[in-house]
Formats: sequence, C-alpha cells, structure tokens
Amino acid sequence: MLSERIPRKESFNILSLRFDMIIFTKDILKKVIFALRRAPAWGPALIFAAHFTITTTLSSVWGIPLLRDGIGLSQADAVNCIGAYFISMVAGSLVFGILSDQIHNTRILLIWMMATRSILLLILAPSLAYQLKLVHIVTVLCILGAIAGGMVPVLLICLKQIFDSRFIATASAINATVAGIMCSVTQPAIAYMLRFFSRNNFSASIAPTFELHSYDILIMILLAFSLFGFVGIKLIGGFLSGEESQQKLF
Repeated sequence: MLSERIPRKESFNILSLRFDMIIFTKDILKKVIFALRRAPAWGPALIFAAHFTITTTLSSVWGIPLLRDGIGLSQADAVNCIGAYFISMVAGSLVFGILSDQIHNTRILLIWMMATRSILLLILAPSLAYQLKLVHIVTVLCILGAIAGGMVPVLLICLKQIFDSRFIATASAINATVAGIMCSVTQPAIAYMLRFFSRNNFSASIAPTFELHSYDILIMILLAFSLFGFVGIKLIGGFLSGEESQQKLF
C-alpha cells in the first residue's frame, strides 16, 4: 500500500519543547552567574562600556557642541568633523577586524588602542585644541573614529578567547547590557556636571551654552572612562595572551 510506504511525521509536542527550553535556560543562567562571579568575565564588559559611552558621547550627544562652542568651529565644520568620525569608524572596523585575526596577543592591541584614545581625547580639550587648525582636529577625530570602529571586532576576539564559542552571544549580551546601563546613567550625569560648573544662568526656553572650561570637564570625564578600560584588561588577566591551553570560563 502507498500509505504504508510513506513514513508518518511525528507529532509536535509543544509541552516537551517548553520543558527543554526551560532546562536549557536554567543551564545557561547557572553558567552566566558562575562566570560573573569571576573577575575575567567583567573585563570585556567594562572595556565595551567605556568604549560605548565615549563613542555615543563624542559622536552624537556632545560632539557638535564640543566642537562648535568649546573649540570654536563653525556649525558646518563641526558637522563635517563628526561625519569624518563616522566614516573613519567604518574603515577602522575593517582594518582592526583583519588585524585582530592576525595578532595572537590581543592584550597588546587593546592597550595600544586605549592609550592612543586617551592621548587623543586629551588633545581635544578646548584649552589645548583651540590652538589647532581644522585639519589637525579632523585628523584626531578620524583616528578616534578608527579606534572606536575597531574596538568592536577586537572585543569579539576577546570574548572568543574567554568564553566557549557556543556562548559568545550570551557574553555579548552581558557586554551590551552593562554598556547600556553605564551609558544611560552617564549622559544625564554629564549634563548635570556641566550645568553645575557653568557660570551661565540657564533658561528653559533656550538651548544651554557652556563655557570653555565646562567642555574641559567633559573631556576629563571621557578621559576617565578611557582609562577605566585598563581596569577591564587587568580583570581579564591571562586570557588575552593567545595561549590555546587557557581554560575558558564557560
């Protein structure tokens, strides 16, 4: 009979699927909690949180006011500088992505990137940057953008060296969560500090304009976040040495 030759499809058991998903989720949560109790798991999260906070602050929230009101560029030049920053992020993501696959010791690459970022952020302080020409400011922002774009693939390599490949998405979710919390807390705090140290009387009907020293404080805050990334490298320990025998967290 034709009906006997064709195998019947097994019925789909939704209750069994739910039970398996619950067991799988509990297993993942146990491993995540176990990993978060160890310092190396917090290293990439702190590095990514510092990177995300600096990038969003410099490129979108406070970038144009810093360049226009702090350093003294025109509105058009400030917008073009931020545009160059974003374009260099694309190039940096590609270059550092290829480079991170070739370098076994990711620690050295991360230290170089964060040290360069810290120095360039200090140069953008209005007390120093007002003496620079437009081409110098664009150059600084392009290098910062390249580092910002390259930080993502480099951190993915870090996660690969610390966590098992099956849980890279879980580790990335931890990083994104920590970065989102830090960034959402930081932006209102920056606005409050700029208002606190400003000598201007602000009105609700006009956009606030801060003095030069207020934007110096902004750069100092971003510099502190950049240096905060070195704490993440310290927490990671020997996982970034490139040794294949290093036991992973989970």
